[in-house]
Amino acid sequence: MKIIYLSDLKLVEKTKPKGYVEDIISNCIENIDDEIFVLEDKQYEYLISKYKLQSGVGFELKNMFQKFGIKIEEDSTIGQKFTDMNNLGCEWCELNSKIILFWLEEEAKKRRIPFIRIVGKVLLAKAIKNAKGKNL
Repeated sequence: MKIIYLSDLKLVEKTKPKGYVEDIISNCIENIDDEIFVLEDKQYEYLISKYKLQSGVGFELKNMFQKFGIKIEEDSTIGQKFTDMNNLGCEWCELNSKIILFWLEEEAKKRRIPFIRIVGKVLLAKAIKNAKGKNL
């Protein structure tokens, strides 16, 4: 069983699609004091995947790489960094582009794929632009 606090839901509500809080609450099996809700584990996992962040710089980069036939696993090191980039936002990615390019270069070395820094910069800039367009 997963215990959910309404105050926690309200904190993340801005970053989730419309209807997120209502969906969580309506799927709870128990309501304690209108502040604490109990959710079955399977239902919780389903809702987490349903509302998983599907936008951001990491999401855009992952899609670009998939078009080139490069698969990014969610639980891989670079997959986790892409998720972090989504959560940290476009501005952070712009300010920390050197770090992201380093991550991409390291991943390319692991996969024995040639890395051309200028191409990495162009892809990152495009990913940031795409992510900003979706956040408008």
